[in-house]
Amino acid sequence: MKRVIGYVIAAALLAAAGAVCWVLGGAERRVAEAHQALATLQYETVAASADDLDQSLRLVKPLPRVGGSMASTVHEDQTAAEYWLARYSALTATRDAAGAVVESDPDVLIVAANAAYRSLSRTTADRQAAVRNLDGIIKSYAEVLKTADAPEDAAYNYEFLVRQRDAITRGRGQANSPLATEAVHPSIHGHQGGPPKDVEMSTFQIIIPRQNEEREEELKPGTGEIRQRKG
Repeated sequence: MKRVIGYVIAAALLAAAGAVCWVLGGAERRVAEAHQALATLQYETVAASADDLDQSLRLVKPLPRVGGSMASTVHEDQTAAEYWLARYSALTATRDAAGAVVESDPDVLIVAANAAYRSLSRTTADRQAAVRNLDGIIKSYAEVLKTADAPEDAAYNYEFLVRQRDAITRGRGQANSPLATEAVHPSIHGHQGGPPKDVEMSTFQIIIPRQNEEREEELKPGTGEIRQRKG
């Protein structure tokens, strides 16, 4: 009887372990699909499915390291998608009653700081207001630099905005932000490419390489017609 009870307990433990692995595997697959959608510029898909994906991970979050890592990945992907969709107001850093930033993920914090900079007024001529706005964003980058594994971009952006604020204060810079006035927003892979300026593209010729059969039979490239020898 004791042996039977032991078998039952062992079977129950194996079944529980299998269920955990099945849930974990499904969660990893959904997180990977969302990350792939972000990498392929499907920002709407990532932003729309982030809440449902976060709810589906509620059983995985308590798992040490693995669950928290997947939840952080989903949060970072959602933040990046909202940023590239120019939904800057949704990325305002949440603060507690004492004014401290609640978020601790440096990748999320730097995106929120970048969003605050992008949302600066494009037409303001009030230098004092511009300096106050820049001071707030500079503090946001400072919060990023206080975290562990802070991105290097945070240090560059911090120094850039300090110099821009000082230039505006001394009256040598523009009140509005030059980056905030860009007409075309870059994507996660950078700025979209295009033909060089002041270059006539019609002067470029497309050369079609010959197939093996064309080289052997002396056919005209791209036509299939036999080349007529001269002479």
